[in-house]
Amino acid sequence: MPSYEWLQPGERNKRRSIADATDLLPSDGARKGEIRVVGLQLRSREVVGQVAVFAKNAVAGSISIVTLPTCKKCRGRREGSQEVEEFDIFRLDGAIVDGSGTVELVDGTRLRAVELVPALPWSASMHRNRMSLQELAVDLLFDTLGEDRYNRSPQEYERLASLIPHIKEAHHRVNERLEQLQKTGQQPYSAICYFKAGDVAPRYVPFPTKISAETLRKGLIAIGLRTPKWLK
Repeated sequence: MPSYEWLQPGERNKRRSIADATDLLPSDGARKGEIRVVGLQLRSREVVGQVAVFAKNAVAGSISIVTLPTCKKCRGRREGSQEVEEFDIFRLDGAIVDGSGTVELVDGTRLRAVELVPALPWSASMHRNRMSLQELAVDLLFDTLGEDRYNRSPQEYERLASLIPHIKEAHHRVNERLEQLQKTGQQPYSAICYFKAGDVAPRYVPFPTKISAETLRKGLIAIGLRTPKWLK
């Protein structure tokens, strides 16, 4: 049974095209892949597609996986045409992509320069830098649920989204976990570092004893697991 290798999963939201995904695939026989799209229903009941490119690596005996931003639409040019058209993202499911980024849909349509059209609130999260405290809040929440949110398949991310309780309960879980860590002295680190482009020096703040519900809410929105109030 082949093993699975997730390629740069933390960079998922920075990718804009199918070619961005194929560029990551190793050149030793894994340049041709299959696109898979899994539906995810948001709290707003809007259905978006979680996109990933799967490619067999014959040399390593593994399957390489590159994920892309969640979206509803994609754009591309039909072979032999310069006109850019927009397609439903689920038309990409089962499509074959070669090393040049050319995509052949299940119905035989061939597309070039395929780019994703991110769906809100996911697109908003792609351009927002998540703060370290927000990341910590989300990690603690999934810790209380006995789950790890990193390096999961599209299907698993869909399941994780369904596990998130109401924000009040989620907030209680996070602060209860913080209290446990403080009592046992098992905080994963002593301080949180804030540093961004343009800063002269990093800024450190002590590991928190409490986290606000708004911080948790923003963290969940930033990674696409919660819909902003104005979109509901």
